[in-house]
Amino acid sequence: MKRRDGTTASESLDKIYLHVAPCGDWWTGHTMFAAKHLQPDYVKSIPLPSGFDPDEVFADYCDDKMKNIYDSGKIPADLIKMHNTDI
Repeated sequence: MKRRDGTTASESLDKIYLHVAPCGDWWTGHTMFAAKHLQPDYVKSIPLPSGFDPDEVFADYCDDKMKNIYDSGKIPADLIKMHNTDI
C-alpha cells in the first residue's frame, strides 16, 4: 500500500534522513522529523544518499560544521564524494 508521499513502508525504511537542529545537534531517522510544538523547518531533515554512513562521516564533526549543514540544508558535495556515494 502506498503512502501519501508515494512510497511503501519498506521503501521508507530504506531512506535515512539526517536531522539537524540550529544548535548543531544531529540524529538520524527513517522518516522526516515533525513536531507540532516546533516552528516549521526548525529541525532540518536532509535525505542521505544510499550507502552514506552518518555515524562514520560525522563522528568527528564539530557543532559549527553541523550548523553549516543546517544553514545550507544539504550535505557538502565534497563530503559525499569523499565517502564514494551519489547525491
